[in-house]
Amino acid sequence: MYASQMQSSAPEPSSPLSGQLLVSHPSLLHDAFRRTVVFLVRHGAGGAFGTILNRPTTRRLGEVASGFQTPPLGDLPLYQGGPVGENQLAFCGWNRTPEGLFHIHFGLSKERAATAADEHPGIKLRAILGSTQWAPGQLEDELRRHAWVVARADPHLLMEKDGEALWHAFLDKCATPLRFLAAAPDDVQKN
Repeated sequence: MYASQMQSSAPEPSSPLSGQLLVSHPSLLHDAFRRTVVFLVRHGAGGAFGTILNRPTTRRLGEVASGFQTPPLGDLPLYQGGPVGENQLAFCGWNRTPEGLFHIHFGLSKERAATAADEHPGIKLRAILGSTQWAPGQLEDELRRHAWVVARADPHLLMEKDGEALWHAFLDKCATPLRFLAAAPDDVQKN
């Protein structure tokens, strides 16, 4: 048994979607969101804000940002968090506690991120450039059109999978049609 908690900047706890994951539907082919898993930090009347969790780049933070060349932050893997504010840096991580709880930490300060490994043994920490944002009503419209599958954070998947494998793993837990669509080639004519 686990409990999911999140730390973020200004969540709207009244929203049932804050703290949930959005898994892109296999038919969502827009380059910015194709095969993504988004952590929804905030969702409410003012719109929604989140970050893509499974879009790693091939670089480390120290390679692209001055002031971050030394460990531990310089060694963090760099992820593309979304098409908005692609030069804005955020720190995100997750871990299991000795009590079996699962925590997602988003919006960590540079200082907290630097000490996170000592404070939270086993944390998966990453640096993220960019975010995802929706205007008021936009995400609700996308959900009505089935562009996203809403999922609870699964500690095992988040700790063990990354990249497209994380997206596939979440859809593998869904109904059969989604699993088949996720496994289909992008162009079924070439099947």
